[in-house]
Amino acid sequence: MTFRRTKIVATVGPACDEGRVLDALIHAGVNVFRVNTSHSSPSELVKWISTIRRISADEKKEVSILVDLQGPRLRTGRLKDGKPLNLRKGAVVTFFSAPGVGFGNQIYTPYKQFSRMVQNGDRILLDNGLIELRVLRVKGLVVYCLVVTSGSLGENKGINLPNAPDTLPALNDRDREMIRITQKNKADFIALSFVRSPKDVLELKKFMKRTGQEIPVIAKIEKPSALKCLKQILKVADGIMVARGDLGIEMGVEKVPVAQKRLINQANASGKPVIVATQMLESMMDHPRPTRAEASDVANAVFDGTDAVMLSGETSIGKYPIKTVRTMAKIIDEAESHQQMNQFDLKERYHAIEDLRIHAITHAAYEAAKNMKVKAMLAITYSGRTAALISKMKPKIPIFAFSSAFPIRKKLNLYYGVYPIAIKKCPTIDEILCEADGLVIKRGLLNKGDVVIVVSGDQELPGARYIVKIHQVGER
Repeated sequence: MTFRRTKIVATVGPACDEGRVLDALIHAGVNVFRVNTSHSSPSELVKWISTIRRISADEKKEVSILVDLQGPRLRTGRLKDGKPLNLRKGAVVTFFSAPGVGFGNQIYTPYKQFSRMVQNGDRILLDNGLIELRVLRVKGLVVYCLVVTSGSLGENKGINLPNAPDTLPALNDRDREMIRITQKNKADFIALSFVRSPKDVLELKKFMKRTGQEIPVIAKIEKPSALKCLKQILKVADGIMVARGDLGIEMGVEKVPVAQKRLINQANASGKPVIVATQMLESMMDHPRPTRAEASDVANAVFDGTDAVMLSGETSIGKYPIKTVRTMAKIIDEAESHQQMNQFDLKERYHAIEDLRIHAITHAAYEAAKNMKVKAMLAITYSGRTAALISKMKPKIPIFAFSSAFPIRKKLNLYYGVYPIAIKKCPTIDEILCEADGLVIKRGLLNKGDVVIVVSGDQELPGARYIVKIHQVGER
């Protein structure tokens, strides 16, 4: 049996609204489903979480749910009859900082701050930078603009202001509503858009602490200001997403490849998961095969050491959602077959780890696995930290992470090479291993007699703390 180590995140939407499609996506290789709240109502968010939970439980698959908040994101408003506006180069359009329905050359945005954020000569980029406007003048809540790059503008499209100050709050009222729903329905991750500094992440965590359950936060890096304080963001966030679409608009597309490598390297060094996102197989929204450049893009993210790669419109509104996931899985499999076990430099790992005992046992387990060429590593984990740290060494073998805690298993599902498995609480380490052996044999993951490395960190059970053991599956 082969084990794909790089995880796949797929965005839900109309293209996978039927249960059978979600089921097929799980079987094709999806590890985490993303719900984009920018395009989902509160009731739709509840529906997506409950549907994904039900289908993954029926299939006995560990599938996690990531809820993506809009954050400090400007968007255009609704359009008359939902019909796109045809904005022609050289035309003058009127942008209103108020709720309304756009038509002709009139565009609305519900954000009253918008007109105060721009001035004469500023660039306004719409719909992932496909349409460019230049501000001619500002009068009260109205901004008059010249169309520099023409295009068709649909509803609820993103607005980027490269020259504007970051004055919007990290969370808006709608975000807070979505957070409460996410907490109540126990999703596994919350992604915060347009993170500018550690303060944005801390504001989200503080709000969650006041209102209920704390959920791991994925900081979306899509502004140059976030790159300037990346280490500080990584200290407070539970992971990051390389959101290349808006990052390319804000800092220039030519700078994105180097930024991607830096973000992946620093996330790995910090022991945090990293997702590479945006336009990975975008042509498959309309075509059954990706471009060669897209295939190379996915493979290079794997070679860079990402934990996960993400599909957006490809699975939410595309024509071939299932085929897209299968294609991505094949590209990942091929890329991983050419990785070396010691490809990634370990010198900078663990610089943020205070518990040197965890450092010692995970490093020893990794070296033993590499030298002995064992079949797998079995991580007995209470907090998830042991399995996560081994994952950051990028071993070429699967890490089966055994935990009795549902939230820990869902959190680990995002990490490279980690396969979470539910296990009941046992009173001794021998009984834990007996239970673990039975589970991997029953599921066909390993065979009796296979040699594995067992590693256990800071456990509740005193006899299971800080252990590294060479173990034969089924051994008594």
